[in-house]
Amino acid sequence: MLGKIFTQVLLLILVFSIVLPQNQSGSIFWGQNCARCHNVRGFNEFNDAQWDVIVRHMRIIGNLPGDQARAILKFLQEANNPPEEGNAVEESVKDYVNKRVESFELFPSSKFFVSGYGVSQFVSVKEEVPSFETSFTPLFHLAIGNNTYFMVEPEFELEDTKVAIELEIAQVSYFVNDYLTLVAGKFILPFNVYSERLHPTWIDKLPRRPLIYTNLLDHALSDVGIQLRGGASLPFSEGSKINYAFYIVNGPRLEMGELMIGENFTDVDTNKTIGGRLGILPVWNLEIGASYMSGKASDEEGTRKEDFSMIGFDGEYHFGGLEFRGEFIRLERKFGGWKETKNGFYVQASYRLSGEGFLGNLEPVIRYGSVSHEEEKITQLAFGIDYWLAPSSAIKLAYESNKNIPNRLTLQLVIGL
Repeated sequence: MLGKIFTQVLLLILVFSIVLPQNQSGSIFWGQNCARCHNVRGFNEFNDAQWDVIVRHMRIIGNLPGDQARAILKFLQEANNPPEEGNAVEESVKDYVNKRVESFELFPSSKFFVSGYGVSQFVSVKEEVPSFETSFTPLFHLAIGNNTYFMVEPEFELEDTKVAIELEIAQVSYFVNDYLTLVAGKFILPFNVYSERLHPTWIDKLPRRPLIYTNLLDHALSDVGIQLRGGASLPFSEGSKINYAFYIVNGPRLEMGELMIGENFTDVDTNKTIGGRLGILPVWNLEIGASYMSGKASDEEGTRKEDFSMIGFDGEYHFGGLEFRGEFIRLERKFGGWKETKNGFYVQASYRLSGEGFLGNLEPVIRYGSVSHEEEKITQLAFGIDYWLAPSSAIKLAYESNKNIPNRLTLQLVIGL
């Protein structure tokens, strides 16, 4: 019942948003998406390669409608021609932006490019042997024409005595129009925002995932299936907009009584999982979202089949260098007369210090999280400090004070592009 209501509301808002006149402010969209994700405060912080990646990424990674992507390109053109003193960019970048704006193409002329990020860290967990860890995650992008886009994201991680390789993303996106995109393959599920937007290590403010993605769910959510998604501006205020997503995927499988989301590459049953997320930005710097997912999960032998559902809420607020965000997840499983419920949440605050030089590159972070399951409750209070070497690259130091799980200290270097 809840799933049907969610779907109907999603469709109504989609139609509503397309019919209404749109509010296109390139500077606002730039601040909401590019500058926020890459953690920059001015154009002069980017080099040519980073500019190139941002312009190429904006439609697919930022989940931007076509009109918003074009508005950002126009804003970049106006901001860089002529460049203001102290805020100049290379001539090659200006030419690149100009050509993109003039042709109104949403993909660059170069059809293939590579981005990604690498991580090296030292981890000390109470009553365990401290260890160095490293991983590398390249992203391969291929555009065909102005409507079709392939993206593949493998992850290479040193694990015990071997190199673990995991395929996080292997998807193709087809842009139906400015407000609707069809996605197929293995993709990050748009359930809340952490999995899809924040799981890359250089975007997350702390070295380790929030508690709900380590002890309620065991990783960022992904699955194999199809998805319809998009976004549109709203006329309520400058920068107000909505984003929406609806998907049908294989769904989880059961292994040793555990719900394994994203591990069902070849479906073990005929039941599919449906879900979606609706996000609304009533003003440019505030977003609230609601997510829903439901389906059935079976073991490989077919001896057990249970119902499951998840509901989630997320929110974030930005003001200058200050950022607040939080998420809530409720997971419910049923089998015959048996029922299990898990609840979890986290809240996080960070502040990028103002000024130039050393202090201006610092960003303190604090996060509190909790996961409850029957009689067991796990809590976490994490403190961290980030030093930004460049946009998308940082040194992070964090300490987790935990209840019912070991405390942890992490020193991390992450380089992203």
